[in-house]
Parts: sequence; structure tokens; C-alpha cells
Amino acid sequence: GVAMVEARAGWNRVLVKLCNDDTDFSLYVRLSEADGTLMRVVADPAGATTASPATGVPSTLPPPPGAVSALFEAALLASPNDAGLHESLARYLSYTGGEESTQHRARDLAGRAVELRPTPRNCLFAARLQETRDDTARLVRQALELAPNEPEVQLANAYHVAGGASGERALPLFEAIAPDTTFGITALTARARILARLGFEESARGLLETLDARFPESLVHLRARIAREAGLGHLSVAD
Repeated sequence: GVAMVEARAGWNRVLVKLCNDDTDFSLYVRLSEADGTLMRVVADPAGATTASPATGVPSTLPPPPGAVSALFEAALLASPNDAGLHESLARYLSYTGGEESTQHRARDLAGRAVELRPTPRNCLFAARLQETRDDTARLVRQALELAPNEPEVQLANAYHVAGGASGERALPLFEAIAPDTTFGITALTARARILARLGFEESARGLLETLDARFPESLVHLRARIAREAGLGHLSVAD
């Protein structure tokens, strides 16, 4: 939500009440001037406990700007067949957790975007929001038909196959992804995990060592390597 408040010259105390039923408590605050430009905010290094006194003359504040979701909804109402707006609102709701888990609004908006103008990008996004494997498979296949040589699409297809009953069938799919990209690095680490799960620990380690040599500074690979080594019992938390 958006609220207009009057700040005083000097130190201001911010009091927040958080109400939450089923997830961790958290708070994100963006402070700005009345025109929307960012406000420079610092904490008192001395730890001030007393706020600056009020001026005694209340200010006349402008109305608050519209919340992001409200702006999206208004734009969508004006352009109901705009695939980009459907996808953008779906992403906003998904990334911010801005809907009840039982509403599935993001899923429905993403699906509508695909109906209006399918692209590999919105097909994959919609696929991630599906609740059934069949619906996910349908959208991944649609993305694959639109862009069969796109590494991100190939990776999504390989992961979908890997999540099935015969995950080893995804090995050649991961292997077909060009290795010199972020998606290729992810594919190589996925191959290593499958091989390790099948009992081919040395082959898995060989892939990881190849990645070490070719992409020593890749964060994608480093995270996967740490997780893999920890899973094999070769790495402790202290390391």
C-alpha cells in the first residue's frame, strides 16, 4: 500500500505494526518525497531515542499515488486484450506474493497472456505457475515449438523430463544445451546430480571438475558444487 505522512526536519521515528498468520514476518519500506523521488534516509549513529518536535502547523499533503497493483488493474481494465499487461501483472503478483494462495490469479493471468500472444518467455513463466504436471508439460511443449533452439526453453524441457518417473531420460536433453551459457552451466550441474543419484559418483565428479576448470568464477556452478559436495559428505559447514 501507499500512504502519505508528514516528516519533520531532523529525526523521525517510524512505528510499524506487522500482522501475519502463516509466514515469516518481514517489511519492505520505500521512502520518497511527495513527488515520488527517493528520499535520503540515514540512521542516527548516536541512536536517537527522541523524535524532533512538530512544527505545530499541520501540512497539507497531496493524495497518495496509486499502488502498483491498482495501476496494473486500471491499465488492464482499459486494455483487456493486452498480453503484456496480463503477463506483467501475473509476474508482479507472483514475485511479491500479492495474492491469496487459493486465488491463483497470477496463474490465470499468465495463462491468458499465452492465449493472447504466446511467446517462449510467457509460456515458461505460465508453466512455472501450474499445479498439474500435464498443464506444465503443455506449456513447456508450446515454448519448445516456438523456440526449439533457445537454451532457456531447452533447459525447462529437460528439467520437466527430469522430474518424471524416469529422470535419467533427461540426461541427453541436458547434454544438448550449449555449455558456454548460464543455462548450459545449470544443465551440466543437473547432469551431475542425476548421475550421482544413479550411482555414477565419479562421472558426476568429473563433470563438476570440468566446470571448475572452465568456469571457475561462475556463481551458478559454485553454488551447485557446494550443494553437491555437501551432499556427498565431502564438505562441512565450517568449510
